[in-house]
Amino acid sequence: MPMTAVQQKQVGKIIHGSSIAAAGVGAAPIPFVDALPITALQINMIIQIGKVFDQYIAKSALMGITQALAVTAAGRGVVALVPVVGWGVNATVAGALTEALGWSVANSLADGVKPETIFNPQNVPALMRQVVQMAKHKR
Repeated sequence: MPMTAVQQKQVGKIIHGSSIAAAGVGAAPIPFVDALPITALQINMIIQIGKVFDQYIAKSALMGITQALAVTAAGRGVVALVPVVGWGVNATVAGALTEALGWSVANSLADGVKPETIFNPQNVPALMRQVVQMAKHKR
């Protein structure tokens, strides 16, 4: 079932705000320092998106995706080692991945997929592949 116009507007605000914040944190010139704040932003974003669809998403249910997000953060950290250009790339990647993650979760919830299915550790690799594909198309 597609999102209602109201849900789309609410989710859009949550996702765009989180993406902008993640890009801001990702622009920090100190490599690897952004991993925890960006992951926390993304987890909070997912919980807020769940509320739009009347779905409670427990932080404990997000453990599988937290590990996957940490791996992507490590990759961004390596890029951030390159002064100035790396910081811009890191910010762009952090924002795009956050945006794609948000829409992937929102679309799944709108389609009636339960949070425990989305964030089941066995399903997280497929979700992350979807997120990366969406992020590639946003560039």
